[in-house]
Amino acid sequence: MDFFVHDPFSGQVLNAYDAWTPPHLEAQIQASWKAQLTWRERSVPDRVKFLERVRELMLQRLEDLALTITTEMGKRLSEAQAEVEKCAALIKHYGENGQKYLAPRSIKADGKRHEVCFEPLGPILSIMPWNFPLWQALRFGIPTILAGNTLLLKPAPETPLSSMKVEEIFKQVAQELQFGEDVFSVSLIHVRDMEKVIGSPLVRGVSFTGSTETGKKVAELSGRHLKKVLLELGGSDPFIVLPDANLETVVPEAVRTRMLNCGQTCISGKRFLLPHNLKDQFVERMKKHFLNLKLGDPRQSTTTLAPLFHSRGVKTLEALVSDAVEKGATLHLGGGTIPGHPQFFSPTILSGLTSKMKLYQAEAFGPVSLIFEYGEVDEAIRLANGTPYGLGASVWGQDSVLCERVARQVECGSIFVNGMVKSDPRVPFGGVKASGYGRELGELGILEFTNAKSYNFY
Repeated sequence: MDFFVHDPFSGQVLNAYDAWTPPHLEAQIQASWKAQLTWRERSVPDRVKFLERVRELMLQRLEDLALTITTEMGKRLSEAQAEVEKCAALIKHYGENGQKYLAPRSIKADGKRHEVCFEPLGPILSIMPWNFPLWQALRFGIPTILAGNTLLLKPAPETPLSSMKVEEIFKQVAQELQFGEDVFSVSLIHVRDMEKVIGSPLVRGVSFTGSTETGKKVAELSGRHLKKVLLELGGSDPFIVLPDANLETVVPEAVRTRMLNCGQTCISGKRFLLPHNLKDQFVERMKKHFLNLKLGDPRQSTTTLAPLFHSRGVKTLEALVSDAVEKGATLHLGGGTIPGHPQFFSPTILSGLTSKMKLYQAEAFGPVSLIFEYGEVDEAIRLANGTPYGLGASVWGQDSVLCERVARQVECGSIFVNGMVKSDPRVPFGGVKASGYGRELGELGILEFTNAKSYNFY
């Protein structure tokens, strides 16, 4: 078997799968291509009708979908339920706004009539990670399908079950409505076959969400075959606390962003930038919150600290924290796994980090909070921009003018003032620098994999 699905809490193997053979992959690509030829001819209202039925069935099966997410990747059940509900809200948003987003644009030029129409490209390959197995897949997939494309979804090898359940829903809707067959297909692709799939002349684009290093490889393969590619990569988001910030309200938000999905979120605040005089208070308040977390089975409502997804993530965090402590960082809390619970990483707080430490630049994908101190606000901005990443960031303070000045100087794709960084169906989402390029969500997201074709009549 090529792929194994584990329950992160119990360690039990739930399922095992073989990767699909090259003939199977080729047949699926052909089916997706054939489906797209008829799907693109469907009106936007027809496509909306199809996706709205998908939404209805997802909400009917919310509990089952959420339990599947929790069981295969380990997040708390309440977070998994929220993930399904967010996917439903995504479909609702595009159902209400898709026709407007895709409407032709008239342009005044030297002819009788000029317009730009947004036409689908064809089958799009979507390579998605494990941390939000439903949201990541549909965040990109729903607008792309609504635009008239078809989707070939490669889920993370360890978390295919959620995607397969959604595929079943798409198949049911296609049978009910008698159209839309093969618009959404799960593809179990082994890495050895990835270039063949990307290189297929029938695959017209690639979307990848994951690590920066893997993203570079996907971009290289896509570029070699001149394929449109969207990359949503890693992040080490700065959480900038300004001198006038109210810690009573800011610290709970800092804990919430750092502990969402047990810290395994690309857009969570990871680097907390504080004025010298607020650092100690901030750390003490954060410690109190972390010490009140209760580990347990993520399916139980009383659990507030879930396991990490995979042992390799645990080992990576242990190595990064050990490296920092060995090189002089101050460990305020945590630092490793919880005794007797090897899949649970203790919420960790570190300060005194320097450029000699790997964590100074690396993304900490887990419940590790990095504390940085600054003197002047301009120093905070330099610290915020001082990593290769540029995904999200947040600024916290009571002086709205200062908050906006800082926000406009931070290099990132999304900046939030007095709010936690999040993705929202209504707002474009993506990064800059080593966090990728291209946009998902909002109007820009649905246009990302379309051909902006100009029509000129004389």
